[in-house]
Amino acid sequence: MKTIYALICIISLLPVFHSAAQNTGIGTSTPQEKLDVNGAIRIGTTASTNAGTIRYGSGVFEGNNGISWNAFTQLPPGTLVASTTNPNTALSNAGFSFFAPVFVNSSSNTTTTPDSWLGIQTLNGPVSRRSHTAVWTGTRMIVWGGYSFAYLNSGSIYNPATDTWSAIASSPLSERYLHTAIWTGTKMIIWGGYNTTGYLNDGAIYDPATNTWTSMSASPLSGRHLHTAVWTGTDMIVWGGTTATGKTNTGAKYNVTGNSWTNMPTANAPTARYFHSAVWTGSKMIVWGGEDLSNVRKNDGAIYDNTSNTWTSSTSTINAPVARYLHTATWTGTEMVVWGGEDPGIGFYNTGGKYDPATNTWTFATSTSNAPALRSGHKAQWTGTEIIVYGGMGPGSNGYTYYNSGGRYNPSTNSWTSIGLNNAPTGRVSHSIVFTGNQMIVFGGGDQNGFPSVTGGRYILNSESNISTITQTALYLFSKN
Repeated sequence: MKTIYALICIISLLPVFHSAAQNTGIGTSTPQEKLDVNGAIRIGTTASTNAGTIRYGSGVFEGNNGISWNAFTQLPPGTLVASTTNPNTALSNAGFSFFAPVFVNSSSNTTTTPDSWLGIQTLNGPVSRRSHTAVWTGTRMIVWGGYSFAYLNSGSIYNPATDTWSAIASSPLSERYLHTAIWTGTKMIIWGGYNTTGYLNDGAIYDPATNTWTSMSASPLSGRHLHTAVWTGTDMIVWGGTTATGKTNTGAKYNVTGNSWTNMPTANAPTARYFHSAVWTGSKMIVWGGEDLSNVRKNDGAIYDNTSNTWTSSTSTINAPVARYLHTATWTGTEMVVWGGEDPGIGFYNTGGKYDPATNTWTFATSTSNAPALRSGHKAQWTGTEIIVYGGMGPGSNGYTYYNSGGRYNPSTNSWTSIGLNNAPTGRVSHSIVFTGNQMIVFGGGDQNGFPSVTGGRYILNSESNISTITQTALYLFSKN
C-alpha cells in the first residue's frame, strides 16, 4: 500500500475542487473530467495488481486487467499492418499472421533506347490465356477469347500510351479458342473456333468506339478451328482448317456492309489442310503450307482472286521452302516471306523463302546467318522494313524449349538482326503479338509447363520518349492474432 499512500499524501497537499457534476479537480477550479489534474502525475514502476491500475517502467506504460500486466503498445486482435516482405519473422514473433497481398501502382514516363523491352501492366487486364486473338486498332490492342483452364469469351483493351487496360462489353458469342479475329479499320470481327460443344461457325463484330457487339448473319460454312482469315478492305475471307469431319479446303467471304456471306469455289483451291498460312496482297489471298488430310506437310498453295471469286493459280514449288506447318508468312508489300515451322517427321526449321506472286517464283531462301533458333508456333509482324519474329518452341533436351527470343529479318538485304532479351517476357507459344508502328506488343500464351500466361511485354524498335510505365509494388498485410 506504499504507492497508494504516497499518492494520497501528495494529493492532500493540493487544493481539491468539486464541480456541480461532482468532477474532482486538482489544481483547477473547473474540472472537466472525473479526475482533472492541472499539472503532471508521476507514475512509478510499482502499483497494485487491481484491474484498471497503470504503471510505467523501462520505457513502457502497462495496464493491469486483474490478472496480468499488458503493455499499451500491444494492438487489438485484427489490427492490420503492412510489410514489404513475406514471410516476416519479426511480425510472426510479435503475434501476427499473413492476411493478404495488396498492390500499389506508381506511374512514370521513360525514354527508351532502341532494341529494348518494357513490361505490360496486369492491373485490370484480362485473365491469363492462350490460343486467343489480338488486333491492333491504330491506338490500342484488343485481346479476346482463348483458353485459361476453361474456354473464354471475355476480353480487354490495352492502351500502350498509358500502360492501362479497360474492359470490353460482354460478348454475345460463346466461349472459344483457336478462332480468328481481323480488324476492319473500325471494328473487330471474331469468327469460328472451338469449345466444349465442338467446332463453331458463328461470329460477331465488336465496335470499340461504342463498346458494343453486333451478331453476324449465319455462315454457310461448317464449324472449324485452325483456319485462316484475312481482311480485303471490304470482306473477311475465311478458309481451310479442321471441322468435325476433318480438314477442309472450303471457305467463304463475309461482306460487312451487306452482312452477307458468299461461298468460295473449291475448283483449283489448295488441298484440305490446317496449320497453313494466308496473306492478303492487296488484291489476292495467298495460301501456303500446312498439313493435309493424310497428315502430310505441304510446300504448295494457291492464289485466290477476291474480285472474280476464283482460285487463279497454284504457287510454284520450284525453289520453295521444304514442306512444313506452324510456320509464319508475312506480306511485305511485294512478296510473301515464309519462315520457320516444322515437319514432325524431320524436325524444326529456321529457314524460309520469298515468294513473288507477280511472277509465281521463289527468289531465294532466307539467310540462316544470325537467324533465330529452330522453331515453330512463333509469331511474326511486318514493320514496314523488317519482319519481327518472336517466341515459339523448338527442340530441347527434355522435349521442347519455349523461346522468349526472336529476330528481325530484312528482306531487302536478306539479313537477320537479333533482338535484345533484357526484360523480355518469358518463353511461350500460342501467344499474340501486334505492331504499333514502333512497339511489338506480346501478350499471353502458354509457358514451358503449358500454363496460360497473364504477362506480356513491349519490344521497342526505335528510341521513344515519354512512354508510360506503371510500376507495381507488392505489400503484404499481416493481422494481429
